[in-house]
Order: sequence, then C-alpha cells, then structure tokens
Amino acid sequence: MNSERLVSREAPGRNGSDMLAGTVQRYASRLFVFLYRLTGDIHTAESLVDDVLMEFFRHPGHRARANPLVALYGIAAQFAARRLSNQKVLPFRRSLPDSAVAGPLTEDSACRQQLASVLDRLFALPFPQRAAVLMHKYDCLDYVSIARALQLDEVAAASLVRDGYRQLCGAAKPS
Repeated sequence: MNSERLVSREAPGRNGSDMLAGTVQRYASRLFVFLYRLTGDIHTAESLVDDVLMEFFRHPGHRARANPLVALYGIAAQFAARRLSNQKVLPFRRSLPDSAVAGPLTEDSACRQQLASVLDRLFALPFPQRAAVLMHKYDCLDYVSIARALQLDEVAAASLVRDGYRQLCGAAKPS
C-alpha cells in the first residue's frame, strides 16, 4: 500500500493532511484484510485499498457519515465487485499454504479438509452475501451498518448474513 503517497498527494493543507493520515493509519489495515477476504487475492486487495481511500477522500459526503468504516466498506464492496466482474478468471480457488492452517487444531487431515470445505463454500457465496458475512463475522458490524455499506435495507442484510451462515454451517458438518 502506498499510504505515504496518498497522504502527500491527495490532501492539500495541514488539516486535510492530518485527517487523511489519521484515516489511513486507522483503517488501512482493516480495509486490506476485508478486501483480501473478499477477493481472495493479495495483489488485488493492495491495489483496491488505495483506490478506496482515494474515493473516500474525493467525496465529502463519505466523510460526513457517523461511522467512516461503514462508508469505507461500502466503497470497498463496490470496487471489489467491479474489479472481479472485469476479470475472466476469479482468484478464489486458492490452495492453503501449510503455514496458514498449521496449528494444534489442524494437525489431522480431517480438520484440514473441513476448513478447506468451509473456505470453498465461503468463496462460492454470491458476492453481496460473502461481503455481508465477512463484515458481520470479522468486523462485528450490525445489520444496519451492513445494509448501509451494501446499500440494502436492514431486512435484506440480515437475510444475506443468515443465509450465508446457513450455507457455511452446511459445509462445516462432518460427513
């Protein structure tokens, strides 16, 4: 991520620069993790972080929201959907490196297979549903925040999260 470049190039004046630097410092890593989980590709996530932050600071309406993370996730979901729809081959079918799943709970092959099954199911979810589940599970956003980020109503966001968990739980059941 080129956070230093963002701060020096995009924020004119002392106050804008301080605000941009604080936002980049506060949200860039969370945004990267969200985009990586959403796209499944580290390079795509890195390039999207800069794009999302630039878009966030171009429009004052985004900064006026009470929770900037919701605005950032909304922009990130739109950018990721646009980027993935332009790609011919989706980067989702990644094999897990041993270091990513090594640990006491993943020593046996049955546990590794179950984890791989859940990850396959996660990346098989439709894009808005995957985004909603990731925001709910890893960032503890409530349905109202998820609805704002994905530009849905609260009932639709709750339905996306509930149905996504239901599909993931089906993958987690031992066979």
